[in-house]
Amino acid sequence: QYFHLAAWLLPSVKSIAVLALSSVDGDPVAGICYVGNQSLENLRGFVLAPLLIYLAIGSMFLLAGFVSLFRIRSKLMIRLGLFTVLYTVPAASVVACLFYEQHNRPRWEATHNCPCLRDQQPDQARRPDYAVFMLKYFM
Repeated sequence: QYFHLAAWLLPSVKSIAVLALSSVDGDPVAGICYVGNQSLENLRGFVLAPLLIYLAIGSMFLLAGFVSLFRIRSKLMIRLGLFTVLYTVPAASVVACLFYEQHNRPRWEATHNCPCLRDQQPDQARRPDYAVFMLKYFM
């Protein structure tokens, strides 16, 4: 009962908070509705921080599973190792892409809105890398 309560209550509270604060906005690249596309505070608070917490907790549980299964069976270790790779690599990739986006977005917006800044900054810093966004959507 308690696991179901935690599994349903936390996402419900987060969804209600996002809707109550009108934090859903459109993604200019993919054209889908998401949280944090226009506001860095919403991206950090509703997307990036929960994903980091979920990744850390999930990694701790996986590590605990490795430790407990190390003594019992090696065949289950292969399954758990495969699940670990299939869970942590996409989750860590999404978190890294979101860090890239939240770190560089103010510079991208400034150079897009002010043409005078385009000449002062190198080409890579003034435009987002399209491949990073596609990696985020793929993962």
